[in-house]
Amino acid sequence: MLILDVHPMFRRMLGPALHEEGMDVHEVGFDDEQVMLTAVAGLGTGVVLFELAPASEKVGGRIRTGPFVAALTANGNPVLAVSGHGDESSAAGAVAAGAVGVLSKDLPLPDLVNAVVRAGAGLPVMSAPEHGLWLSRHHERSVRRSRVADRLARLRPREQEILRLLAAGRRSSEIAGLFGTPPATLRAEVRSMMTVLGAGSQIEAVAMLFESRADAW
Repeated sequence: MLILDVHPMFRRMLGPALHEEGMDVHEVGFDDEQVMLTAVAGLGTGVVLFELAPASEKVGGRIRTGPFVAALTANGNPVLAVSGHGDESSAAGAVAAGAVGVLSKDLPLPDLVNAVVRAGAGLPVMSAPEHGLWLSRHHERSVRRSRVADRLARLRPREQEILRLLAAGRRSSEIAGLFGTPPATLRAEVRSMMTVLGAGSQIEAVAMLFESRADAW
């Protein structure tokens, strides 16, 4: 099996336990997408254990979980996604792209090992209801992303720039200064932007922008 970019502590715990089960474990830290895919291609058809969060953080969002997991499974490799707190959207995308299971870092070691062994043997790692739940979450998020993208597209170019500056941490007074606009005018433009987006606050508007940039899977 191949362990891709899993946290060192987690890797040190799981690797020896898998060796005891007779599994040949190979480890690859994150370099870039092609390096990881090449490593998988050289593995044959072994299990791939892939941690969701680090890759998305280290590449600044340049790799989308879904297409990447789909590429990992292209040669018939069963993929297990390792998920931490807050990774639910990426985990759902991984399952939709073909991952055979999602493993929480908080699972007891015997359960983690059992899941990897089952995946390697071609046995189910999650139940049909659990699989359906992940797919439902993925669908719901995809629908929401589509709605958010539609609202963002309705913004005028100036409103889009204001939103980008707010997302970058600029205050309204700073943005008004950059545009050479009276603060009252800028506040009116922000209110107009929020109305178009259906956002109840600047924080919500910025969150919508971040959601549109996030992993689409």
